[in-house]
Amino acid sequence: MNQQEFIAWNHRMFKKYNNERLYYHPNPIVRWIESLRLKKILGLVKLNPKDKFLSLGCGEAYIENRLSSGQLYLLDLSVEAIARAKHKMVGRENVKEIKIGDALNIEYPDNFFDFILCSEVIEHVLDYNRLINEISRVARPGAQIIITIPNEKKIDFIKNLLIKTRVFSILFKNIPVKQEWHLHEFDLALLKKSTAGKLNILTAAPIPNIFLPLRYVCLLKK
Repeated sequence: MNQQEFIAWNHRMFKKYNNERLYYHPNPIVRWIESLRLKKILGLVKLNPKDKFLSLGCGEAYIENRLSSGQLYLLDLSVEAIARAKHKMVGRENVKEIKIGDALNIEYPDNFFDFILCSEVIEHVLDYNRLINEISRVARPGAQIIITIPNEKKIDFIKNLLIKTRVFSILFKNIPVKQEWHLHEFDLALLKKSTAGKLNILTAAPIPNIFLPLRYVCLLKK
C-alpha cells in the first residue's frame, strides 16, 4: 500500500484497536498485564526538567500524561490519536509539541532528544528498520530509548489454546483472534537483530513475567 493508503488504514485501526480499550478492558487479566507494562515503562523514565522526551506513536497519551518532568514532544500518524492526546494533555506546561507525524520520517534534527519512547509501535509500521534508523538519528549520543513489543508467537500460542477451549471470545472481548493491525511478527530476537549496530539493548523485561513473556519492555541506549 502507498503512504496515503497506509495513513487511512492506520487511522481506521487506531479507532478500532486503540490502547485505552486494553487499559479499561472488562477482563482483569488484560488490565493487569497493561498495568505491569505501564509501571515498568514509568519506572524506566527518569527525566530532568530540561530533557527532551519524544513519544513516537503516542496514541491517546495515556503514558505521557503521567510524566511530570521533561520537555515532551508527542507524535502519532492518526488524526484521531492526536486529537485525543491534545485533549488529555491540555494545560500541561511541560508539553512542547503534540502533532501528526510519521515515525519513519521524524521531522526533528539529528541528536535532538535525550529520551525516546516507542511503545507497541514498531510492529505497526511499514519498515521497522527505517524506524530504528530514525530513532537512532534523532537521539543524542547516550540517549535512552524504551521500545516495547508484543511477543507475537507466545501470544498466538496462548490464543490458540483458548480458542480450542472456546473461551477466548468470552474472556477477551474486543481482542481480535487474528491480529490485523500488526504488519510484522515481533519478538525479542527480531528486535535484537533490527537494532544491532545502531542501539544497545541494556535490559529486556518480560511482561507479565519470565514464565509468560507476552510482552517485552526494553531499555536501549544510543
